[in-house]
Amino acid sequence: VIRGIIEPRELTELGARDMTKIAASTDLETRSSEGHGHGHGHGHGDGHGDGHGHGHGHGHGHDDGHGHAADCTDPSHSHGHGHNHGHEHCDDLCDHDHGNQPESRHNNEVGSFSLVKDGLEVDPLKFNRWVRLLATLDRETNGMLYRCKAVLAQAGSTRKLIFHAVADVVEQQELGEWREGETRGCKIVFIGKNLKREWFEEGFMKTTRPIRLQFPDPQTKGPSALGRLFRDAGDAFYQMLLYCWTQDASRLGRCSKQMAHAVFSDAALPQLQRATEAALGGTVRKGLQLQGGRLWMHALVSMPVVNAYAKAVKEAKAEFHVPELVFTSGAEVTAAAVTWLELNDLADATAQYHVMEFVWREETMQSFFSVPGSSTSSALVKGASYTYIDDLGDHEEDRFKFRMVLKPEPSNTDPPIEQHRISIQLVGGKTSSQVYMMSFHSINPEYQLHMMVDDNRMPYVESDAVFHKWHPLMAQLRTIPRLRLLIRVKPDGSGPLDTMCGCC
Repeated sequence: VIRGIIEPRELTELGARDMTKIAASTDLETRSSEGHGHGHGHGHGDGHGDGHGHGHGHGHGHDDGHGHAADCTDPSHSHGHGHNHGHEHCDDLCDHDHGNQPESRHNNEVGSFSLVKDGLEVDPLKFNRWVRLLATLDRETNGMLYRCKAVLAQAGSTRKLIFHAVADVVEQQELGEWREGETRGCKIVFIGKNLKREWFEEGFMKTTRPIRLQFPDPQTKGPSALGRLFRDAGDAFYQMLLYCWTQDASRLGRCSKQMAHAVFSDAALPQLQRATEAALGGTVRKGLQLQGGRLWMHALVSMPVVNAYAKAVKEAKAEFHVPELVFTSGAEVTAAAVTWLELNDLADATAQYHVMEFVWREETMQSFFSVPGSSTSSALVKGASYTYIDDLGDHEEDRFKFRMVLKPEPSNTDPPIEQHRISIQLVGGKTSSQVYMMSFHSINPEYQLHMMVDDNRMPYVESDAVFHKWHPLMAQLRTIPRLRLLIRVKPDGSGPLDTMCGCC
């Protein structure tokens, strides 16, 4: 469906855009796999295939009839797989396929497994780096992942992180806080074909750590002025903190124990998020990075993530060609931080990096989406360059201009679906002093777009990326008509343009 990775018939009636249902079904599946063996069906798809649902059962049972843990690997235990068994445990939030379904089109190679890890939490940046690998899985080595869903405890927040992935499309959302007395931990379910369990489990476990005990809340000790402030006017304090730059909020948190708890504890982020909703409502500008390095994002991500972001973006030494990066969610901040970390891992002294945004006018996109078969081009983006030293020892630079183009792509499905291929128009490449290789990488938490240019003198380069009209990239262009991309530029003959995140 996405880039042709999976046939539409493999992914029908997923019914899985509701993150509340995903959280509930993840909990049901991981709990059921801990008890007596039984099977239950799953629909796979994005709801836009041939319209026919199918399910496959997965259940685990011991030969003696007793249940076992979700991550049991004892070879003496049987791990049966059934089809369309009963759902006596299902509730109104269940998104499974129920009985009276046609026989599954899956073969015996399709299966699922779950991990339940109480007392562990994911590090947001490590988890999202692993998700990039998950979205670009080597099917020959590790199998084909149809779907993954999880309910996760996360470092730096008291809220649950709900995660959902189908092929290379990823969704994350914070959904409610852990209740008092509720066991915090991680539950994750993998569904696919020929999955190499060891690879998935090892990679996921590297993103986790034991849940750290929070230091005691000092505001309950003694009648200090700060204690009274937090006790009697806590909401007002966080609304005031919201209007500080993140660097200033961090300095404030280092003033005293009371301030440290108010700014750096896991409870701080949910309170700042509530203050944001009260003060800013539905505005999309909930986080910023200015060209000069100023950050305003402590209402989107925890302070540890902010600190990692600030360090990574400084070390990446990318040139920003927009006056400000606007963030609408914590997931967007995390996706950008992961990009900077990956750049630092490459440590390629001969490559230069540019962050650019390709934009369309709103009326242009309205016309594009309302007329089937339309094409559209972004505004021309200028400013990217490569600086070098010539034979005389002088600093020179080659400059580049780009435009993104979406053109309709024929569909071989029945019935056909509307889809578009994205391509790059390069302007002025023939005047450059040398040949350059380039790579274009999306900075977005919901999808990954990677395009390679082997020779910048080519005026037009078609990518392999084809998107149907329901893809998150197309959905984003409907509401926010821009693409945020990292562009890497490297002279031809200076060595390969190394891969990022193992997918390009």
